[in-house]
Amino acid sequence: MQILKSSKINKLFFGVYITFIAIMHIFHEPWFDEAQSWQIARCASLKDMFFSIPHDEGHPPLWWLILMPFAKAGVPYEVAFTIISLIFCGLSAWLIIFKSPFRTPVKILLPFTYFLGYQTGIVTRPYGLLLLLFIFLAIFYSDRNSRPVPYIITMFLMCWLDAYGILICFGLCLTWLIEIFSEKSGDRKGYFDVMRDRRLHLLAILALGALASTILIIPASDALASNNNGDTNLAIRFLYLIFIAPADAIMSNTTHIDTLLSWLNLNPLYAVPALFLGGLLNFFLIRMAKKRKKILTFILPLSFLDIFSAFIYYRITHSCVHFGFILFFVWICIEQQNENIWSVHLKMLKDKNIETIKKVTILYIEKIMLIAFLIISIYWSGAASIYDILYPTSPSRLIASTIKDNGLEKYNILSVCDYYTGSDKKSRIVNTNIVAGVDSLPFLKSNVYYDLNNGDNSKGYIIYKRVHDDNVLKQWASKGEPDFLLGYSQDLLDEMSGGAWTINDYIPIIKLDGYAIWKDTYQHGWYYFYIHKDLLQQFPQFHEIKTENCFVAAW
Repeated sequence: MQILKSSKINKLFFGVYITFIAIMHIFHEPWFDEAQSWQIARCASLKDMFFSIPHDEGHPPLWWLILMPFAKAGVPYEVAFTIISLIFCGLSAWLIIFKSPFRTPVKILLPFTYFLGYQTGIVTRPYGLLLLLFIFLAIFYSDRNSRPVPYIITMFLMCWLDAYGILICFGLCLTWLIEIFSEKSGDRKGYFDVMRDRRLHLLAILALGALASTILIIPASDALASNNNGDTNLAIRFLYLIFIAPADAIMSNTTHIDTLLSWLNLNPLYAVPALFLGGLLNFFLIRMAKKRKKILTFILPLSFLDIFSAFIYYRITHSCVHFGFILFFVWICIEQQNENIWSVHLKMLKDKNIETIKKVTILYIEKIMLIAFLIISIYWSGAASIYDILYPTSPSRLIASTIKDNGLEKYNILSVCDYYTGSDKKSRIVNTNIVAGVDSLPFLKSNVYYDLNNGDNSKGYIIYKRVHDDNVLKQWASKGEPDFLLGYSQDLLDEMSGGAWTINDYIPIIKLDGYAIWKDTYQHGWYYFYIHKDLLQQFPQFHEIKTENCFVAAW
């Protein structure tokens, strides 16, 4: 009867989770990162996906290949993302609820926590699939020696999905190799037997696949993304990655915004408690690893992840990778546990043995941390979901509808460019490769911004390079004064026209709001859509609005 009751509860909570994801996708407005991946899948050739774009994006092509059938077939953007999220995150939730070794309260609540609930269930990015692959790794882990193929295939997919996946898998494979050779330690003939071991052959195949993926994502010399651009020193970066990132993945919110690790500015008010929580979490995880002889399984993957993240690239949102690894590690440790340690310790507590009391005290702390994690993380997921319902995470729908409904596709629309700092660390240089508006293109039939890769429809996405090309500026200028501006930059107008064009020739007609949501906080920013004064009479539906300087307000 108890099993039947538990089964009904599991099914109920799984149904609630699927309903939650489906409803939230009605409200969620995909933002830039989601749109960028879709546009690559929609516009780029297979050749570019494999041999060109990864060097600038830093991602292997698997995610774009998954999106490609939907994008190329013309499936509506948001419909496709809803389907994909329901498949990947729904499967993650099902595996956790019905297959994980956790106790029922944890099983049914875990899918609603921040990274499994909002951050990957609602925001459709490759990290939703990455968390699913972590779960598959945990499921296949115990049988990896007798049935290595599923475990190897899962790691292969991780290596072709994300650079972090390569690092995690490298650590796991190195640990596995040590274990395989340790089986034959002391036996000279055993080392020769290892060379005939099927596991070793499969690992060699995986290594070739991981190497190929690594070669594809080696950054181009002019690639934009790098941790070398910021001022945060290495000591702070490693401090964050080793102690604070695991805490941020579980129950702390140190930064309150998503930012690059290289731009990290830690507030002691939030950093000190996070350091304490991170230290406590690491203590319990290492203790768990020691008991089950999995120290290398815990240390090596995280070490490679943290070294790469400190020197190459890491954003605060990537703490979901730490979350995924912690979920995997705790899963395999609990699965190895053959008895209910909690019940055993409670019985032993009657003896009032000091060592036993110590163990039970630690167990109580672990339980309190688990309860705190579930409460805090579910709260984050709920808060983020409410913000997502109330506020647009991107003005993409508004931009696209303004262009489509008013027939603006035939006009020259200039989208504001990004800037980068010159070698003197003072000058602002126009980056002719990075422009705004990509988040609106999945809703439109073609690339309507003539400064986005010169209006090339086969490149309706940003190419992440740090480039200032005077010839490109001349090509833009040859089209004449823009009819509409998406965003405003007098510097850009000056560079294109030699100072002949000015913002005074344009009228702001639409305010474009965006809210960047992170846990229980958000950042509010905005910019404007402008029309040239000479065109205003042709569009009586447009009216001048007041503008205000954009600042970021965070709550």
